[in-house]
Amino acid sequence: MSEIKEREFELFFQNKSNVTMSSYKVDSKTNLPILYLQDQKEALWTKFEETYPNGMKKTSFMARLANCSHIKYREDLGGLCLICNDYGFEAFQDLIAIARSTFNDKKRLDGIINRIENLRRHMKRNFERELVINQDGTVSHDECINHCLLYAFGECKYYHTSRCTECDEFFEFFNFLNTHVSSEQKINLDQIKEKLKYYLSHQVRKVYLNAQFKSSLAQLDKDGAIIVVDYKMMDFME
Repeated sequence: MSEIKEREFELFFQNKSNVTMSSYKVDSKTNLPILYLQDQKEALWTKFEETYPNGMKKTSFMARLANCSHIKYREDLGGLCLICNDYGFEAFQDLIAIARSTFNDKKRLDGIINRIENLRRHMKRNFERELVINQDGTVSHDECINHCLLYAFGECKYYHTSRCTECDEFFEFFNFLNTHVSSEQKINLDQIKEKLKYYLSHQVRKVYLNAQFKSSLAQLDKDGAIIVVDYKMMDFME
């Protein structure tokens, strides 16, 4: 395999939109940080082919990925930050528990759990892809109010002419549950809703800050340097 194609593979799996780096786990064989795939391998291959149309072929890509012991699917929560764990993963688990304790009909319960899983998928993956940030790290007006970062930051002065049905499902689903759960469960439901709204804010912040890093990296010249410090390193420094 040529050095150029190997380099393209490495760059692809350094992109934070494709992998999440564990804050403390390393691979015992390579001593490299564990990277958790952000999507299924087939989807990542499609994205890789679009990014590098003259790069390695699918068979080589899959074989190379299989040989990377430090790149894997997430099997546990070891690589999650505390916000993703407490406000993302656990909140959805609590939501499913409320649904199971509220609905007795299996067919209806399955449909509701399916709505929860679709909501989880949208909030964790699809929502991020709808957010548009310019190459220089700035944000522009988006006609869809759910995806307008200027609006999210409280700085948009323009009208919004559309809404995202997938994003609105968040509010519609909680309104639906609120009419069916017991009065005791409504307090828990409100707490879960607030946690997930905070998780969405966390996702927006993550996407925005990642874009700032890419923008700074693109402007780096041969005399410049960027120092990257994550929260675990900050703990040690303090």
